[in-house]
Amino acid sequence: MTDHDPQPAASLAAQLPGWKIWHGKHTGSWWAVPPAGHPHGDLVNATDLDALARKIQAADDARGVRRHRDMGPRGLRLRRVTLRECCQCGPRDVGPATTSVSNWRSRHPRSTALGIEPEVWRWYHSEVGKGEAAIVDTWWQTENGGFLGSTLPALQPMKPGSCGPGVLGVYPVIYDEDGNEVPKGSGKAGNICIRNPWPGIFQTIWGQPERFVDTYYRKYNRNPGSTDWRDWPYFAGDGAVQAADGYFRILGRVDDVINVAGHRLGTKEIESAALTVPEIAEAAAVPVIDDIRGRVVEMYVALKPGFEPGTEMAGKVSKAIETEIGKIARPKNVWIVPDMPKTRSGKIMRRVIASISNFADVGDVTTLANPEIVDDIRRHVQSAKVARDDVPRQLTEAEFEEIKKFGGE
Repeated sequence: MTDHDPQPAASLAAQLPGWKIWHGKHTGSWWAVPPAGHPHGDLVNATDLDALARKIQAADDARGVRRHRDMGPRGLRLRRVTLRECCQCGPRDVGPATTSVSNWRSRHPRSTALGIEPEVWRWYHSEVGKGEAAIVDTWWQTENGGFLGSTLPALQPMKPGSCGPGVLGVYPVIYDEDGNEVPKGSGKAGNICIRNPWPGIFQTIWGQPERFVDTYYRKYNRNPGSTDWRDWPYFAGDGAVQAADGYFRILGRVDDVINVAGHRLGTKEIESAALTVPEIAEAAAVPVIDDIRGRVVEMYVALKPGFEPGTEMAGKVSKAIETEIGKIARPKNVWIVPDMPKTRSGKIMRRVIASISNFADVGDVTTLANPEIVDDIRRHVQSAKVARDDVPRQLTEAEFEEIKKFGGE
């Protein structure tokens, strides 16, 4: 499989000639992988493709819902951030009668990017798939132009929050920081790697071959002089847990890990726990510098329409995280905000809210979809911290760089 192989859509989407496939994507996401994996695969399979190249504002925009309803497609593809936005809206109408998200129906809905949070997956399955659809929740990387983990639609069991096993020809494994294999079913998180080369693997970084080796292979290489592929497992840069049934749950980038008193906590895992609270629409976990524990967790959450913020709601979030992960992950503070700072493609900018929590410079926010929300959140959070005498000390240069890079772009 090459970067432009139609395998993602043609093999794993389980679509048939004559099907209509509807893509609800923001223009910012139509770049390297979607053109490579989606239109080509769809056309090879003789399917009709309709793409709405704009962000779906499920809470106040019925255009996407009407388009899906009027086309009556068999397949539906949405990004994880789009799903979260639709789930935030819930069953209420977003436009004229009969255009609510609850009236969506798709035989084969699919998501791209990192795994859907379990609560969002259940909403997707019940509201969009009407409890009957085969959902494919994939794990893939831009670098490799195709899926690395996925279930085979209708042939393998679905599991909320899990991408499934490795795809055909790809053999994932989880290693700890010392290079020891983490056994499946242990419940322990580690770094997911690929044991073997596979046809879709990318070959190098143009003009920077050493960077290619250092980034993707050096960490778990057993013998630098070896030409045996077994000595060069591919380091994907994602954290994961493998269940006893062999299914993987991707926890997010290993850079997005909060080290609390020596415990490495994945932000995706913490956020998924917060989203088990029915009233929560979105959640983001960020680190705060702490002189005793190194780092502590602070949570930012946005509520679904119709719910009011309060200490009781914050307590529910803390309790859910404790129950799902443990007391070590209990957030120091839970901040309920009207909205999250996001890119135009819908990604939550964790570095911005991490900077706010640490009283650091948030940097340039002019390119955000909602830059005005940053000042609102800053005033809310920092005034509350000042009132509690909870202002952190000034960050060192290294700490500032850590916070600045947290969550990536």
